Amino acid sequence: MPKPIKIATKRGTKYKADPVYKGKRLGSKRFDTMREAVAYDRDMVSSAEKGGGSENKTLHDAFERYRLEITPNQKGYRWENIRLERFKTDKIARIKLAALEHEDLERWIATRRESVKDPTILRELSLISSVLRECRSWRWMRHNPVALISKHKRPKSSPSRIRRVMPEELEILTVALGVKDPIQTFTQEVGVAFLLAIETGMRCGEMTRVTQDMLWLDEFHIKLPEEITKTGVARAVPLSDRALELISMLPGARDGRIFRVNAASVDTLFRKAKKNCGIESEGFLSSIRQKNHITFHDSRHEAASRLAKRYEVLELCKVMGWSDPKMAMVYYNPTALELAMKGR
Repeated sequence: MPKPIKIATKRGTKYKADPVYKGKRLGSKRFDTMREAVAYDRDMVSSAEKGGGSENKTLHDAFERYRLEITPNQKGYRWENIRLERFKTDKIARIKLAALEHEDLERWIATRRESVKDPTILRELSLISSVLRECRSWRWMRHNPVALISKHKRPKSSPSRIRRVMPEELEILTVALGVKDPIQTFTQEVGVAFLLAIETGMRCGEMTRVTQDMLWLDEFHIKLPEEITKTGVARAVPLSDRALELISMLPGARDGRIFRVNAASVDTLFRKAKKNCGIESEGFLSSIRQKNHITFHDSRHEAASRLAKRYEVLELCKVMGWSDPKMAMVYYNPTALELAMKGR
């Protein structure tokens, strides 16, 4: 194993590790201390020796194995699968794991910034980091280069979304989605789902998986089992009179679910309805003093802001399914008028 090279730079002394396995360079890196450089050199060589030929494994191999073995067990299976399939077509997927460096990921970030915003890249980078962590458990590699990405080159997270559903928008969307009794089409069900989300704070993926046996109508709540909640923790969702009315309008699915439409279809049909009714025009946004287009998930912000008037913080956390009370500060978005009226 070659000894790390001591290098003098403008920022001080650095130590360059250049691990080699079977005559192949595994990727050089610079460190602040000799100990870090030696540890990196040892880990890279050990990874190549123990990883079942990891020097020949590529990121493409890692993405595919993760997609087949890990992703099916994830709550966000659909979107994770889509992202991994896209990653496999990226140039970075051809890089061998033994030679993968944080500079490769920094260049990937710079390229992605040409087409998408930092929050999207941050989510993608988090997934790549998860894949590389699994690679360590598979003994395909011994380090995670995501941890070495320079702070100033990392994608920045965006401020929390504070969008509320305005009364004008709710009226237009209710008409566009055709919400009226009886509910017959999937588009109408999407309208009911949106209104029910505002009443209860349930996520779209939770609502569309609710079955008849989860309904406790005589006790005015829905029991969500841990299998369908995002956090993996069961919770009870209180039902208002309006929520009970909305549920009674649904025809129900043959498999026992109260909604026939699934989460993916909700997203598609909601977007289509927005486009058809012209709610996304700049003129309309200006008239209601909003900058961002409404999304289905904004119903959760609206629900939290309404329910906060009814419940104490800890009660609200139970209803919304938050383990950290800080989430109330993200989803509770009172308008300036609401706050002003409280003080009068």
